[in-house]
Amino acid sequence: LIATTHIGGAGKWKEHDSAHLIDRRVVILTDNDDAGYKHGQTVRAMLHGKAIEVRLVELPDLLPKGDVSDWLNAGGTAEQLFKLVEHAKPCTGEKIAPEAHPATFRELAKMFPELRPAIIEGLLRRGETMNIIAPPKTGKSWMVIALALCVATGRSWLGLFPTTHGNVLVMDNELHGETSANRIPKVANALGIMFDEYADRLHVDNLRGKLRDIRNLESYFASIEPGQYNVIILDAFYRFMPANTDENDNGAVASIYNILDRYADRLKCCFILIHHSTKGLQSDKSVTDVGAGAGSQSRATDTHLILRQHEEDGVVVLDAAVRSWKPIDPVCLRWEFPAWHIDTDLDPTQLRKANRKTKRDEIASAPAEPKIVWTVEKFVESFLSADALATNIIIAKACAAMSERKAIKWLTLAEHERRIHKWTPANPRNPVQYATIEQPVTATGEPPK
Repeated sequence: LIATTHIGGAGKWKEHDSAHLIDRRVVILTDNDDAGYKHGQTVRAMLHGKAIEVRLVELPDLLPKGDVSDWLNAGGTAEQLFKLVEHAKPCTGEKIAPEAHPATFRELAKMFPELRPAIIEGLLRRGETMNIIAPPKTGKSWMVIALALCVATGRSWLGLFPTTHGNVLVMDNELHGETSANRIPKVANALGIMFDEYADRLHVDNLRGKLRDIRNLESYFASIEPGQYNVIILDAFYRFMPANTDENDNGAVASIYNILDRYADRLKCCFILIHHSTKGLQSDKSVTDVGAGAGSQSRATDTHLILRQHEEDGVVVLDAAVRSWKPIDPVCLRWEFPAWHIDTDLDPTQLRKANRKTKRDEIASAPAEPKIVWTVEKFVESFLSADALATNIIIAKACAAMSERKAIKWLTLAEHERRIHKWTPANPRNPVQYATIEQPVTATGEPPK
């Protein structure tokens, strides 16, 4: 294949460089970082009107800042490249360079006579994105399974949000395949969903150990037919962030959501992103401020759904900021393994406050009992007396306060320091005994019977 580059690196492409590619079919291979991606877009724009065709390809499985040389050294072939090129959309004829051509409202109304169809009524339309934000270890993954099952079978999620029946893809980079295979039937049984209803509709790709970031999923999503899935779930979203991306950088986060919008538009599906909130209680924050990272994550998405802790243990409050729906009423969800259920008896405004103590907090804050410092004297005083006891009885009593190994150690030391005395039983088959006094003997010098 004929290949070329240019002097200076990313951002240094000049207009006269484009002259060498007039009437060529061009494939641009970007480096795996923000600078490389932006540079590819710039070159694509500058070739508009000069090259016969331009396609921009993001090579899969590149390490951060990797380039085409790394991809070839790792075994990439011309045949693989041709397949990637086939899936990349040609840019010929597009108005890539910015040109002002706003539509009149008459044109806009004609192009878009109605809103996009609902996938999850009240929350999500086809081609939109939704965040689900909750504190760590709240049960987000169990909730996601229930949501996926409801969409795959056309059931109402939580009994509140009707869904449109269609295939669902869960891309899970936290759970092993064995864990997913174990959990999904548990949730399905709890929801009364039969195996054959979802077994061929719900697709799972466990990516733990083979992580790929958002940018490197270009070829992955290119292999999926538009409309094949109603919903694609990314769990957990932070693991799909490109390496060295600062989740607190509004520009970087907005760029990632822009890529997701492109994927969603191409695949005619919705993306649901599972993310975590910051540590601590979230009761004093507005809905759009809940979530770890930059504030642009709540503004860039179409629906920002959050879970916050209720004042009652085992209960969360579901709330959401939506873009193309009327505002939702917050509701309480109670955890009943392995699923969340609506609890209409609780007040969703009663969020847990920072000064509210749970039973677990009260136990944790209770003063600890003073630790016993064991000595030979303390051991003898606690577990022996003038009445002889068999060795096994003494050890059993001591094990209520210490390990068996320590009990044997203190008993041995007590005998060595002659603080206790060994009693020999008349019947040699009986165990040895110990007491704090010496064993009495008869006139014959034998132990008493």
